[in-house]
Amino acid sequence: MKLFVSFFIVLFCAVALPQNQPPAKAMQPGFSTEINITVRTLDFQNSVEKLNRFIRSSQAIVQSRNESRKLVDVTLLFTGVQVKLVEDFADSLGLIYSKRINSINNQEKIADLKNEIAYLKKNKLSYDGLMEKIDAKSEKYTTFWAEARAIDEKIFTRERELTLMEQRNDLFVANLRLEDEVTSPERTDIDFVNMPGAEFSYLKIENPKKGISSKDYSGYFLKYLFTRGKSFALLGAFKSNTTVTDSTEWGELFVIGFGQDFYSRHFGDGNQSYFNLYSGYVLGYAYITNKTGKEDVFYISPTIGLELFKNKYVLWDSKVSYFVPFSYNNNLRGISYSTSFNFVF
Repeated sequence: MKLFVSFFIVLFCAVALPQNQPPAKAMQPGFSTEINITVRTLDFQNSVEKLNRFIRSSQAIVQSRNESRKLVDVTLLFTGVQVKLVEDFADSLGLIYSKRINSINNQEKIADLKNEIAYLKKNKLSYDGLMEKIDAKSEKYTTFWAEARAIDEKIFTRERELTLMEQRNDLFVANLRLEDEVTSPERTDIDFVNMPGAEFSYLKIENPKKGISSKDYSGYFLKYLFTRGKSFALLGAFKSNTTVTDSTEWGELFVIGFGQDFYSRHFGDGNQSYFNLYSGYVLGYAYITNKTGKEDVFYISPTIGLELFKNKYVLWDSKVSYFVPFSYNNNLRGISYSTSFNFVF
């Protein structure tokens, strides 16, 4: 019986007395997810209207908005909105040019908001004091009243933001940048560079003819890039790969050219370190010679190329071009295969 009573007492103490358990970890307020998305659209006005409708329907708080004829930059504050929803919406506006997602601690923003609210309330009291000292029918009173109402609106917005940040952990900040995708010079930013280099090219003549052209030529060129875009100049020569015995056959082509390359918006827009696809052209002049004469020829070369590697200092490039001279078109045109290397000087 004593054993039973002792057991009962021990059991009662184990259940009734408080346990030394660690306190539950308090939820830390002020954390949020932030996404930064840049979108380029071919239908800018329609995309801006879609953005405005999305802001209204999602009940987002507009923290800031900068707008011009070709650009809208807006920062939105959400609660309970999934990142995927904003990503899908951005994808519907146009081509997502860049995207970055990160989780941030808003404690510093909370402190800034509190300081800003205190500053706004101080200003509001100053206006209230001034209005008490002047005639309510005067023009100055009307001006002060309008300023005070504007401050009241700012205080309301900031207090709403502060409440959300302090009480919720599912905050979501979206920085959306909407750009007009156009090709006119209005949007072209020319970024000059100084990148000399060299290019090797093999030219296969499509319809070689004895007495006019060889089957193929090899060329060595100086290639100078002067914009990051990229624009470049070529200077060099093609020389026949076979010994020219016919005095009328063009054995050498001294070439000067100007070219431009354009990146595809669907393949990274030229911002990758490897395998940037592009198309372009070269316009130029060729001084062609044989054993008995010389002649001036102008040409154009449509191009498709692939940047094999590039960074801020070097560029290794390859391309295929269709060489089309305006003279001797039937027997001097052909496909050229080129590779080049440029470096920042």
